Amino acid sequence: MKSSRLSFGLFILTIGLAWLAKSLGWQPVGWSSILPYWPIVLIVWGVAIMVRQPVARGAALAVAAIFAAIWFVSWFDPVTPEGIEANQSLAVEANVQVITGDLRFDSGAGEFTIEANTASDDLLAVATVSPWGSYRLDQSITNSELVARVWYDQPWRRPMMGMMGGWRNEAIVSLDSNVIWNLEANVGAADFTLNADQLKLEQATISAGAASLAVRLGDRLTQSELTIKAGASDISVLVPQGVGVRAELSTGLTNHDLADLTEKSERIWETADYETATKKIELHFETGVSDIQLDRY
Repeated sequence: MKSSRLSFGLFILTIGLAWLAKSLGWQPVGWSSILPYWPIVLIVWGVAIMVRQPVARGAALAVAAIFAAIWFVSWFDPVTPEGIEANQSLAVEANVQVITGDLRFDSGAGEFTIEANTASDDLLAVATVSPWGSYRLDQSITNSELVARVWYDQPWRRPMMGMMGGWRNEAIVSLDSNVIWNLEANVGAADFTLNADQLKLEQATISAGAASLAVRLGDRLTQSELTIKAGASDISVLVPQGVGVRAELSTGLTNHDLADLTEKSERIWETADYETATKKIELHFETGVSDIQLDRY
């Protein structure tokens, strides 16, 4: 039998056996622990090319094929790498001296929610589910200001992850409703929800890829500002009754329905009472092919 046929047959056979073992739970550790050792395939393959003796060459190709098959299966492993928990809880404890907070949230594809904290007294609380990586929290408090960053740390990026199921990346960030917040969120292809009706949200910037964005703003401050930068996205924004609203649209092929706003000039839309309103919200949309829906509640 030719070495090429033998190695290809072993490759297919090993994929089948490894996938069966994974499905039945016959594995001492997560398959993802194999990923860092992918150069072994190249090393053994190189040895097979240099060796002239047919038996030795066939053995080297067989080893390369088997390891390549196991490595291939490991790409679809939903098991968390050792030392990283799938479920996390991160928090910044209550501090009565904090008046303002700056939060930066960075992640990739997934499902994310930022809302008011109703479950604890923490300034900031994060609950996540993410078997492929872990979330990190950096924070510092200077005088009366909290500066925090929450980000997704994924050591191995698999371009096909999730195709075989078992992949989730979810995060719920809860914020103290008595703190005046400035928010920056950077996500990829995501379902992103910002429930800020109970928050003192002074400014928020959301940058996303092809995403579904749902934002609910409140009127707890006299002036609030929201900027959305997105690609091909479905965007829904809710604003309170009685608040003056001004929207600036820098968009491509976009369908928009802006409730009671009327066009004042190129790219600028306003409510009739915007200049005299005691509470105002400024909206900035920088989008590609998107659908923008603005409603009152």
